[in-house]
Amino acid sequence: MKRTIALGLVVLLGSLPAAAQGQLEWNKTSVVAKLDNNGGVSVEETHEVTISGDVTYGYRNLLSGADQSALVHGVSLIDSLGVKRALKNAPDGPDSYQSWAWGLQIWFKAESDPPIEPGVRMSYLIEYT
Repeated sequence: MKRTIALGLVVLLGSLPAAAQGQLEWNKTSVVAKLDNNGGVSVEETHEVTISGDVTYGYRNLLSGADQSALVHGVSLIDSLGVKRALKNAPDGPDSYQSWAWGLQIWFKAESDPPIEPGVRMSYLIEYT
């Protein structure tokens, strides 16, 4: 029975298309947090990532206590010259994001787009309180 299950898994996994594979690597994350006089904090996170293959989106958890939440004020794509371009706050394919009190999702490409060329580096700035 174990051999049948193992063989079935090999057949199933072996039949997945190569395009369904992708890789998302975090190269560097830098954080600047500013505490105000009322105990509130403003956070700017810069994420430098390398993307390859069929990666549609990335997810960032914003962990907090039971009585806390995070409010995302914006996500920007930073080009190689340091110029920021704001992403849309709507799950609308490439150059967009969607945020919740516990995290956010950033879309790199539409599901129908071809896979991303190997080794594409991107930088994103996430601003929240």
